[in-house]
Formats: sequence, structure tokens, C-alpha cells
Amino acid sequence: MIDPQPSTRSDEMEELVVNAASMDDPFIGKMLAGRYRIEKLIGSDGWGKDYLGTHATLGTPIAVKVLHQHFARDKERQKRLEQEARILSKIDSQFVVKTMDYGLSPIAFIVMEYFDGDSLSDVLDKHGAIPQAESVIIFEQLCEGLLAAHSVGMI
Repeated sequence: MIDPQPSTRSDEMEELVVNAASMDDPFIGKMLAGRYRIEKLIGSDGWGKDYLGTHATLGTPIAVKVLHQHFARDKERQKRLEQEARILSKIDSQFVVKTMDYGLSPIAFIVMEYFDGDSLSDVLDKHGAIPQAESVIIFEQLCEGLLAAHSVGMI
């Protein structure tokens, strides 16, 4: 039998996954630096985890990058995170997210503007190859963002 509401089951499954993740993740639902509420995990890498959050007083969505706990007291990694935040905050380009804040103690983090949308890998997975004309536009935007980053000393 065909399920008449397949999206409902998908939504329910996504909610279960999010709820399970919040039980396993000590940051979900917590306030960071008294200003940023952590809502949900949106990604992770070797350095840390990326969260969707909300600026508590402004009510605006934000992205928060938190250094993994096993790096939290590593002075060299904290220094690199601080340098990244300072350099990124100087970049003025519509093609690079704005860095709004950072902190090092007791949790090392960077707060950035949040953009809702699909990543390039998600787009490629969903739709396959991007047409050449569109690819050229994306490449030009990427180059503009890199130029802006290089102009403030980021390599």
C-alpha cells in the first residue's frame, strides 16, 4: 500500500533524529556567552562542530562553530581560531559570510551570519552537473570571495 503522506513520515523521522542528537550533544538548547542559543547541529569536521543558533536578544539566526572539547585547552588551536575570527571579520564581500563574534573560554567558538540553503555538494547530489553558464557565475563569485580574503591577509 502506498503511504498517502510520505513527507509526514520523513518529517517525523527528521524530528526523531534531531531529538536524539540533542540528547547526545551537550550544546543543543544551551546558551553560549549569554547571547547565543544553540538550536541544532548542522555539520562537523576535524576541528569542531557547526550549529544553527539564535542571537538571544535580536532573535536572528546565526551559525556557531565550536572547537571540539579535546582541543578546548590547546593554546595553539585557540590562537588559530582567534586569528581566523579576526581575519574573517575584516573581509568585506557578499560572497563570504560575516564573522560577528568569537570567544575562547571556557568554550572556543566563532559566531557567523547564517545562510539557509543547500551546500554545493547537496545541489550536485540532487541535480547532477551544473550547466556551464551557471558554473562560470559560481566560479566568478568564488574568485571574488577569495580575492576579498586575500586582501586582508588570509591565505
